[in-house]
Amino acid sequence: MREIIAEILAAEAEAKLLVEEARRKAAALLADAQKRARERLAAAPGECRAEAERIEASALAEAERKKGSLLAAAAAEIDESARLDGEKRKRAVKLVVKAVLDI
Repeated sequence: MREIIAEILAAEAEAKLLVEEARRKAAALLADAQKRARERLAAAPGECRAEAERIEASALAEAERKKGSLLAAAAAEIDESARLDGEKRKRAVKLVVKAVLDI
């Protein structure tokens, strides 16, 4: 009978140690997860800013491409429709370019 009680007490002591170890591991995992979450939150504004800058750069590049093609189309239209002599045509193209570029 004493042996059974001793075994029960030993099993109970071992169970307590396992529970304490599990609690320590859980606390360590929780602390690590909280630390990683704080790090991600701290990094988020920088990542958002970088993404916004990439979007802005892409939009600016696209606007420049469109502006170039519009200028080329305007110059071609002037060439075809105006039928101006050389000097007048150059002056008209310069005026359109100046107006579009707002120089």
